[in-house]
Amino acid sequence: MGPVKTSPDYELYTLDTVRPKPRLVATRSDGGSIAGELWLLSPANLGRLLIDLPAPMMLGRVRPNDGREVVGFGCTPEAPEYGTNITEYGSWPNYLAV
Repeated sequence: MGPVKTSPDYELYTLDTVRPKPRLVATRSDGGSIAGELWLLSPANLGRLLIDLPAPMMLGRVRPNDGREVVGFGCTPEAPEYGTNITEYGSWPNYLAV
C-alpha cells in the first residue's frame, strides 16, 4: 500500500541469526521513527505468512506515525537479549545498504 513510518517510540535491531533479520521493538524512551512498508494481505495470505514465520519473529500491533494500529513484524519477548541496535539507520534497507 506504500511507505510508512512508525511512531517515534521504536527501536530497530538486527538479529544475530544465520540470515540476519530485523527486529522492531516498542520502547518508552530513546527510540526513533522507523521506515517500512504497509502491505494489504488477504486473511489466507496472512495465515500462510504467520505459519512460515521463523522464531523469534512474530506478528503483533505496530503504531504508525498517523495514530493507527496495524499488524506488523515483531519479535518474541526473549529476543531483546541479543542483536545489535541499528535504530540510527532509520530502516532495514538503509542498514543493509551500508
